[in-house]
Amino acid sequence: MDHRHHRQELVEKLDEMETNQMLVFPHQRNQPRVTIHCKRRGEYRHWWVVKGLEENYQSTNIQAVIDHLLQIRPLESYQASITLAREEVSMGNVFDLYETENPLA
Repeated sequence: MDHRHHRQELVEKLDEMETNQMLVFPHQRNQPRVTIHCKRRGEYRHWWVVKGLEENYQSTNIQAVIDHLLQIRPLESYQASITLAREEVSMGNVFDLYETENPLA
């Protein structure tokens, strides 16, 4: 696959993200995990890039997010698709649900 294909795949994946979803950028050995989180502030979607345990970039512009991702992991080392997408879980929601179902607890 060429670089344009990989970049287009990244554009599609980020554009398809729903609010509170997370994607894991392709992993490299001995490197921190890079995740992309989609958040909503007002009417705008924001993508947050987290490398290891630190949020190190955020933008409302998909192309800017991809440029940042490719600085972290250049296309030459990009060999697999983004493979994991899941909804983020807020512990606050879990406790609220528990209290609703168990009001005397």
